[in-house]
Formats: sequence, structure tokens, C-alpha cells
Amino acid sequence: MEALVGASKTYAIRLRRKGTINNLDVSSGTGGFTSLQLEVNKSGESAMLPIPFNSAAPGADFPNGRIVGTISPVDVCARVGTYQCAITGVVSGVTQPIAIGSIEVLPRPISGPIPMPGGAYYNSSNLALEVNASISTPIPQGTPVCRTPAGLVPATASASGVFEADGIALVTIPPSDPGLIMLAGSLQLADWTAIAGTVGLTIGVPYFLSATAGQITTVEPARPGSALLELIGQSEDGVTLDLQIGQYQIDI
Repeated sequence: MEALVGASKTYAIRLRRKGTINNLDVSSGTGGFTSLQLEVNKSGESAMLPIPFNSAAPGADFPNGRIVGTISPVDVCARVGTYQCAITGVVSGVTQPIAIGSIEVLPRPISGPIPMPGGAYYNSSNLALEVNASISTPIPQGTPVCRTPAGLVPATASASGVFEADGIALVTIPPSDPGLIMLAGSLQLADWTAIAGTVGLTIGVPYFLSATAGQITTVEPARPGSALLELIGQSEDGVTLDLQIGQYQIDI
């Protein structure tokens, strides 16, 4: 159960004892918890402050297992991805876990460019959650990526080992972590240097998958260095890449 008030969201959670339908009474009146909070964290991001649950009466009483909380923009991070979460409570000054789990934060289904941290924007409803196959190297935002049985790898047109692009990384994906990739749509970045070699994109010029893994280029790939000619997209304003992924093998 939830209610929207401006940009804040109020939610109610009913705690039950594991394996039963019985409510978990966490009322301070029964010697239970004196405070409850939701703790959330995400790998590679700064720790977020605990979000307290609001008691219906003084003394932090939460009768019948019902707890109510409010999340506002100051409580949450703008990044999409998987967050580990836990409901914890304080009993006699000691914090104890009550329930643990995860929260999947997905983009809001709204029209128009959607802002992200770092001055980036995207416009797409065709996204997929994939895991970085590397255990040591992050995949930078905007990188063309290939889906493999082991997970995501940077795409490349290299003749020494082709990995066709399926999409681009919507966010930077830490090693072994899940992250969203864009299969269609557009991505705006303030700096494309890591992906295209220049801060801005060349307007109206097609960008192809490079023989250098994870990069795009305006130079049409050719033998002997490349074995795949794959269009990634082009830009109309110098900062936004419109995805137009399509490919064909280069004739020998």
C-alpha cells in the first residue's frame, strides 16, 4: 500500500513471522523494538542514510506488525540498478536485522529525455538487465556491449575475435555486478571521450563498432583489422547518440 505526496512516497509494510501468517509484533509496549529503519546500499556507491519508519504513536509503537515509512528524493539515489536492503530495529540499544532482500530500481516510464547523474540523459523503453562478465574491470557508461553466456563484454569488430554489439551500457556497470543496457533509443553524455575518442560526437556522421573493444568510430571498419561492419548509430546534436544497431560481415 502506498500513497504519493508530491515527489515523496509513503508505504506500509506488514511484518509476519517466517513460515506463518502470524503478525510480527514489534511494538515497544511488548518489550520489542524502539525504532525501525530501512537500510539500503549499492555496490560502488556511497552509503545512504537509514530511512526511518514512522510510528503511529509516541514510543515508536508498531502494533500488529504494521510499519509505515516515507521515502523522499533526499533519501534515494538517482541511479538505476540492484540495491541490497534490510529492515533493522533497535532493541535495548542494539541494532538487529528483521528482514533482508533487494530492490530493483528501474527507469520511470515517462516520455522525453530522462536525467541521470553526471549530466547524462537517455530516452528509451527498451532496456535489459545484464551482468558484467569481468571480475575486475567495469564497463563504462555508453560502451557498446555484447551479451555472452558468461555475461556482458565490450563489443568489438576486431578480426582476432568478433563480439557483435547488442546495445550500449546505460550506466557504468561494476565488475560482476548487474546493470542496465539500452537496446534501442538515445543516450546523451557530456563527454564521449572514453567511447568515441572525442568529447563531442560528429553531427550527422554514422558511428560504427570499432576494432578496439568497447569503442565506436566514424571510420568505416575494413580488412584486415576488422571482420565486422556494424552500425551503432549517429548524432544529430553532437552530444546524443541515436542507436541504429545493424551489421553485416566484411567481405574478404
